[in-house]
Amino acid sequence: MRGGAISGWALPVASVLTGLAAMLLAGCTLVRMQGFDAVAAGGDRVDIQGIPLWMNGDFRVGVDGTRGHVRRTAFGRSEMSGAGERDRPDYEAGRVARYGRVRFEVAGPSIEGRLAGQCRYDREEAKERVGSVTTAAPTLPLAFTCAFTRDGQPAGELELGAIPSDTMAEPRSGRIRMGAADLTLRSIHRGEDGSEGSRWLNEGALGYIVEDPSGAAVAAIEVNGVTRRRLALPRDPSLRQATLAAGIALALFRDPGDVDD
Repeated sequence: MRGGAISGWALPVASVLTGLAAMLLAGCTLVRMQGFDAVAAGGDRVDIQGIPLWMNGDFRVGVDGTRGHVRRTAFGRSEMSGAGERDRPDYEAGRVARYGRVRFEVAGPSIEGRLAGQCRYDREEAKERVGSVTTAAPTLPLAFTCAFTRDGQPAGELELGAIPSDTMAEPRSGRIRMGAADLTLRSIHRGEDGSEGSRWLNEGALGYIVEDPSGAAVAAIEVNGVTRRRLALPRDPSLRQATLAAGIALALFRDPGDVDD
């Protein structure tokens, strides 16, 4: 059996290069998530800008001077073995794991106090290879969790996970709880109607719709981009801080997908 850790920078480099390649293939036009404009029409548009391409760095929230810093780690482990398969010398089977951490702090006029997030993600897959053909299936689906603090005191939590799908999409669903807010999230995989991206289902999430207990959309978080993400936030103060915290966490998270390509 052979195995080894993939260095902490190799995974984000691949993620960035994949995103840049997708932009080039699309003529440098980003696919906008379906439903964002409808939610933004009833709330406020806030952009998260200056997101670092590499692991650590500063970012900005809106245009009022709200700023933050993020630190990210990403690791991988691969174990493949063909021992015992004498009749198939080109056969290998094993496991691949991806895991990492996202930590951030942000403060400014848009934030109540000083908000910090301690986030982690894990996922594992089983993989088989016969010659040049490889198949993979999740064994431990993606789980992304965040614990938020405000001025050092517990403030809320975010949970996001993979859900089963019979399509090429890798859907996510989750929950954000902060103060009186208890909201759900679901991933969006189609582009805005009329755009190039609306013709097909994207494998990765273009963004998330945040819904209240009645099922009404109260916020939208677009994660398709390189150094900028778009948020559509509610004006209701009882919901705004929760949706903003979720938006920042998801904007800084590099989803590793359910299986390696």
